[in-house]
Amino acid sequence: MTAFTLDQLLAVLDSNLDRDIHIDVPLDASIADVPFDQLGFDSLTLFNTANDIGAEVGANFTFDEVMSSSTPSALVGLVNAKLP
Repeated sequence: MTAFTLDQLLAVLDSNLDRDIHIDVPLDASIADVPFDQLGFDSLTLFNTANDIGAEVGANFTFDEVMSSSTPSALVGLVNAKLP
């Protein structure tokens, strides 16, 4: 894989059933710098999502790394930094 993209992350997030249904923010490129908690994702959901992505791309993330990636663009940057 050459690079993990925001579009790939959005596809994963869009399929996530653990998103708070009371938050009605569309998951599109405009949310790149919006904190995950404002998008309806809690820390456990975010960590599980990152681990799923890591398993797909062959990367491992610590809990602290994931928690410091508080926005979609930051998480994309983390994934790309860890690509083999």
